[in-house]
Amino acid sequence: MNQWIGVGTAFGVLVTAAITDWKTGKIYNWLTIPAMGVGLLFWTVAGTEGPLNGLGQSALSLMIGFAPFAVIVVLGGMGGGDAKLLGAVGALCGDWRCVLSTAFYGFSLAAGFALCIMVKRRIVGQTLSRLLTTVMFLSARARPEMPSDSPRIPMGIAFGVGGILAGLEYLDVLSLPWSL
Repeated sequence: MNQWIGVGTAFGVLVTAAITDWKTGKIYNWLTIPAMGVGLLFWTVAGTEGPLNGLGQSALSLMIGFAPFAVIVVLGGMGGGDAKLLGAVGALCGDWRCVLSTAFYGFSLAAGFALCIMVKRRIVGQTLSRLLTTVMFLSARARPEMPSDSPRIPMGIAFGVGGILAGLEYLDVLSLPWSL
């Protein structure tokens, strides 16, 4: 029952994040930071093997959701709200598998969005050239200048849909061929 509450709360946060990202291009701290706190508090109280284990699992999942993507934020590859959203999903679900599935599905959907945008705007060659330039700069340990005219991928929407898929899979409502 507790998994349903945690995942259901995460669904609410993900849908709200998707809507705000679509409308404003941002995922706000007023949504993600309280969600992290609610998740940590919920699993401290509702943890099945005691409060410290529930808090520990939630905190570990929060860090697995936030820390790797914070590195991407520092490199300029995504916004801070996106990383905090994944941290909130981890804290609310209380399971590292759910947050990693959310990230996997979200990034897969974002790649599909990016491909559609590149084809529609006829910028596939330009994008590949920019990627090669970025890789060359990073291999030289220099920070590349990011062009300001690059299309924006709404990661809040991608993570929202990905999180709903991951949550349904985690709750055994949806069984995909690769599900554990």
